[in-house]
Amino acid sequence: VFLFAKNDDFQSWNSLQLKTKLLKKTDFIFEGGLRLSDNSKKISTIFTDLSVKRRYNDIFSYSAGYRYILKSNDQIFYRKNRYYLDLNIRHKFSQKIGYSLRTRLQSQIEGDFYFSQNSNNKIREKIKLTYDINSLDCKLFLSSELFYVINGELEKLRYTSGVEKVINKNVNLCISGVFQQAIDPDEDNIFVFRCKFRYKI
Repeated sequence: VFLFAKNDDFQSWNSLQLKTKLLKKTDFIFEGGLRLSDNSKKISTIFTDLSVKRRYNDIFSYSAGYRYILKSNDQIFYRKNRYYLDLNIRHKFSQKIGYSLRTRLQSQIEGDFYFSQNSNNKIREKIKLTYDINSLDCKLFLSSELFYVINGELEKLRYTSGVEKVINKNVNLCISGVFQQAIDPDEDNIFVFRCKFRYKI
């Protein structure tokens, strides 16, 4: 059971994702996002994300991406640059129930685009379970993700549950709740309301 502690924060994460297929089995994805912290009263993060995802078959896929981040510290924004590689596995137990696994190698650099001593390298492991409700054109999901700092230690855990609703053949909306647990007792735990709007071009 997760209870609010004195240093917990409630945040809201909102994003718009555009996806197009210019090559066979290959998706080009753009995402822009805005995150609010301090009980959703202050802008904490603004980001743009570009990625390319390639499907090997119905089970395996892989992707590479770049994210440009403006992160607020006392309302002063600092630049961060993130590069990542993903390996994805997706499979269905039945027509309604499925799962996916994702391994991400991530490097985040403070300020400039070149690799430096300020880079922060992580491995992120995520597992996701889904349940299709075909009559309502929606999908329920649960996921768990761990963040491990390379040559370091486990940093945090992120738990998510939500629903993804198909609006039409090109548009869907994903609404979820997130609990992020920091391993370091000096770091805040956060509760998040997350909204993502996806549009297929």
